[in-house]
Amino acid sequence: MSGPKNHNPNKHSAAIEQLAQQLRRYERTLQPTAGGNGVLSTGIAALDGLLPDGGISRGMLLEWLSEKTGGGAGTLAFTVAVQLMRADGACVVIDPAASFYPPAIGKLGDDLQRMIVVHPANGGDALWALEQSLRCRGVAVVVCRLGQAFERELHHHAYRRLQLAAETGGAIGLLLRPARYRVHPTWADVRLLVEPLPTVNSSKGRQLQVELIHCRGRNCGGIVTLEIDDETGDVRLASGLATATNPVRRAAGA
Repeated sequence: MSGPKNHNPNKHSAAIEQLAQQLRRYERTLQPTAGGNGVLSTGIAALDGLLPDGGISRGMLLEWLSEKTGGGAGTLAFTVAVQLMRADGACVVIDPAASFYPPAIGKLGDDLQRMIVVHPANGGDALWALEQSLRCRGVAVVVCRLGQAFERELHHHAYRRLQLAAETGGAIGLLLRPARYRVHPTWADVRLLVEPLPTVNSSKGRQLQVELIHCRGRNCGGIVTLEIDDETGDVRLASGLATATNPVRRAAGA
């Protein structure tokens, strides 16, 4: 697996070198069972209904936008990641801020053994880790929060490489980004805006509004309200799926 152009593999941190070894091992030993062009469920029926194909296909990139960390986008992304791991591939979590705590994700069970958490030392290492993880055929899903240092590295051509890496390896990329990037170009297949809603007395957990604001190559859109159960962590529909007031709100992109 070759790294991004102009990024010297000899200067990788120890964490990145360890990731490279793990990816080579997974390339040999793990192959997700659900191959081809089949659509995979996110594990959240209402979210499947919002997506244009009724789920996620291998090799896709999905952006989860939110105003701030803790707004619910990360919870949804990891809920989807756990579901996708059930196809027998590994999950790679790229965590530059070293804020991810695997036991905090419920329902992992034995799947925790197939989760790799890497803490890149800089934006260049983070981009390398993301591209190579997406390219690895033993990886089912990659989750990455694109922080400030990462965004400096993520220029147009770099993002295009990520798209090609995902298409080549078949991994699904779940990318967490600040909401301000909603007006920026993107190579992602889908862009979702996640916003927390005020808690209501009848609710058993947090409610989130999820809006489909970009779907590459298609005119589509929609809004769904989800509820995260505080006790079980289950994500379910909180209100009926509705068509967005302005269903075509596409960022300028590919």
